Amino acid sequence: KATTLASFYAVPAMSADAFGKALEASNASGAVKAKSIEDVTINGIAMKKVTSTTEMGEDKIHYLFDAKGSTIIVSVFLNEEAVFDRIFATITLR
Repeated sequence: KATTLASFYAVPAMSADAFGKALEASNASGAVKAKSIEDVTINGIAMKKVTSTTEMGEDKIHYLFDAKGSTIIVSVFLNEEAVFDRIFATITLR
């Protein structure tokens, strides 16, 4: 059965701090907050891992990395981290 594990976005260069602020600004109720930003390396690619709260009270994981002049944002769907992490570990840049 098909399922969506994550969404991928390409945006002009963006810092993890700016992304966290944009997440918070996107939610008028104030429920969404950037909880942490940490440096991670996945399959040799340096990334920022942003953990945010959600309106549902669960944490959501986002990864940011730079590629070809853009920032790639990967937002993992809730409760899909375990499956997605195994797939994401195979990512490569060309």
